[in-house]
Amino acid sequence: MPEQSTPSFRRVIILRNPASTHADQAKQRIHEIQELFGKDKVDIIDTARGGAEANRALLRRHARNFGPHTLLCIAAGDGTVGMVIETLVQDAHIPERARSTPVLPLWGGNANDLAHMLNGNAYRNRLHEVLTAGKVVAIQPLECVLAPAGGTETTRIAACYVSFGATAFAAARLNEPSLRKNPLRRVPGVRHIVEFLAGFGALRDSPSFKMQEQGKTRMVYERTVTNGSRFAKVERLPLKLTDDGFLLHTLEEKRLLTIVPRMWQAMQKRQAKQFRNDFTEFTVQQAILAQFDGETAEIAAGTNIRVTLSSRPFYALSILLQDSPVK
Repeated sequence: MPEQSTPSFRRVIILRNPASTHADQAKQRIHEIQELFGKDKVDIIDTARGGAEANRALLRRHARNFGPHTLLCIAAGDGTVGMVIETLVQDAHIPERARSTPVLPLWGGNANDLAHMLNGNAYRNRLHEVLTAGKVVAIQPLECVLAPAGGTETTRIAACYVSFGATAFAAARLNEPSLRKNPLRRVPGVRHIVEFLAGFGALRDSPSFKMQEQGKTRMVYERTVTNGSRFAKVERLPLKLTDDGFLLHTLEEKRLLTIVPRMWQAMQKRQAKQFRNDFTEFTVQQAILAQFDGETAEIAAGTNIRVTLSSRPFYALSILLQDSPVK
């Protein structure tokens, strides 16, 4: 097999969370990047304390070094990946050139949904393959406009999915400190069982909520908008990140015998047409939880919600989505 050439990135910037649960794997991947590009071309930036806003400010300070010839790798969790993409797409304080910066999530999160849809599993030599054979693709993320009654309208960006109701309730439960610090989660093979049981219990306990859509009011258990083939570690949805449109699923009943067949139906390619959309609008009539790529947020009663694909894309390095490369 002939040696493949290194991509024409002049600089690699790695945003690293040194306290991440996958910090050891991140060290190995950072070393591999330095070996390929040379240490003089690789800059490492550690995430800031203070949450998303502190890290948005961190990105703004370094944005002058961003651009189409800089690869921005993210050795941190899914929340950091989402924050980076949201900042690149809509932050008013970064230069336009910075918005064209290709991103590469380094499988540092819990779900790693975006990393998997871009480049599959992080098995041995996969990173080398991505760095030497990957192409930059343009992806339109989900744009969610939240307009609370009598309040200020805000816009959230999500690369992979937005959901309201049950799965957001489950995500909040999985993010509770008591579960995150559970020592059983450190035992090989046990972590997934602990998370499954906690998630299943949350789905069981999640309440339904009242929403209004097209002049009609109904009770809903879950509404999900997905932008790609993977949702919360579940693969096989019949859509790619580069497709024009998203999948919209609504569950009105929380009975297991209803949910399982509905989930199976959603995964069938021949059924995709009935779930395919490019716009949805509804108003929640009671306070609910939402999640944006796994990060939860409270939505006030009376909030009007509009979801579409953003007109401004983000860019990513991928070996799986090469049918729509950036020219």
